[in-house]
Amino acid sequence: MRLRIDAKGRWHRGHGLWIHDVLGFRGSPAAWNEALLWAASGTTRELTSKEAHRFRRLDQPVAATFAAADGPGFEAVTTRQHLPHLLGAFQQPGPHAESRS
Repeated sequence: MRLRIDAKGRWHRGHGLWIHDVLGFRGSPAAWNEALLWAASGTTRELTSKEAHRFRRLDQPVAATFAAADGPGFEAVTTRQHLPHLLGAFQQPGPHAESRS
């Protein structure tokens, strides 16, 4: 995945892991960048052609924007295949999702 913490900052390559509504991010390869980002909500969006060119090494890149619970929001980009993992707890249930009663 690629992560951008501030809107005008640079994109960082790395790995992320959701723990409920907190995204743990670690830069790679062997970077010392680590972050815990508390998210309140998340939505997906399509990339513009200019943005898609920047992520041309990713197969079918798609972006997600997260509103942070305790400060400025952040953005992440991954492949369409990994989008459900990127959205984590903010993934909308599909039409075939079972409801629990």
